[in-house]
Amino acid sequence: MIKVVNEPSLLSVEDEAAAWVVAMMAETVPAHTERQFELWIKAHPDHAQAYADMCASWQAAPVEDALTFKRRQGASRQFISVVVGGALAACLVLGFVGVNTRSVMLPSFKPQPTYSASLMTGPGDIQDVALPDGTRIALSGNSALTVRYEGRRRQVNLTRGEAWFDVAHDESRAFHVAAGEAEVKVVGTAFNIDLLDAVTTEVSVYRGKVQVAAGERSVDLTLGQKAISQNGRIARSMFDAQAIPDWREGWFEAEDIELGRLIAEVNRFAKTPVRIADPDLAAKTVSGRFKVSDPALVLSGLKQVYGIEVRQGKTVTVLTK
Repeated sequence: MIKVVNEPSLLSVEDEAAAWVVAMMAETVPAHTERQFELWIKAHPDHAQAYADMCASWQAAPVEDALTFKRRQGASRQFISVVVGGALAACLVLGFVGVNTRSVMLPSFKPQPTYSASLMTGPGDIQDVALPDGTRIALSGNSALTVRYEGRRRQVNLTRGEAWFDVAHDESRAFHVAAGEAEVKVVGTAFNIDLLDAVTTEVSVYRGKVQVAAGERSVDLTLGQKAISQNGRIARSMFDAQAIPDWREGWFEAEDIELGRLIAEVNRFAKTPVRIADPDLAAKTVSGRFKVSDPALVLSGLKQVYGIEVRQGKTVTVLTK
């Protein structure tokens, strides 16, 4: 645990910088500690340089050896407000404090990833995955994502399709999902993300709270709320969040949506891709409850109800007026 003391410090700038290195390189750093660190950096121009120099010193092998020895002795990780001890003392005694007035850029530490994975499904395939922290992901058909847990960040990039997330609660590591232009941030919740195209993403919340950001805008969503992010704009609305998303059971609920959206859902299950020949036809609105896991049934219904022509080919199915 890291304890930060707000009282005026009796330490030198170098000693404070070394103590901040100890604090910021801990396995978990509370948000209030990060905020106080930012305030300390901004408080005086010398602070950034001192921290940069101390970070460079920290990476020296003798210091690491000294720290390893101290840990074997049972030393705890603490932010020391008055007495310089543990790792800080090792740094200073070994004389690794240097001064470089030509640069004040802070070094960028790159922690090694603790977990990474790439997931991809073909048409009609649904994949359920359990991550090491207990988070569960259900990936829809014809979808793809990458997972990377690194330091205090859990990051997922949804590059195609749709996924359901049941995120394990961990306040020390926020869970981020990037999908198109949208960025979703949570601590622990259940939500669904549908990447409709490169600039359109739909986020639906089934439990907890989710923050959706796009460009300079962001909104908070709670149970039963969903948002569509498109070209930097975010539109929020309500939905029935009593059950899991329909797609997990092969269904799609449509209420005055464009045909193109419905066909995008069908293509997550269709072995032969379906294309719409005419942009005007793609913009036609349709309604109903469609069994998208049975593409032939959906296409048959579109022909009967809306008079849409279906031309089956070997490599593609084309819809025309």
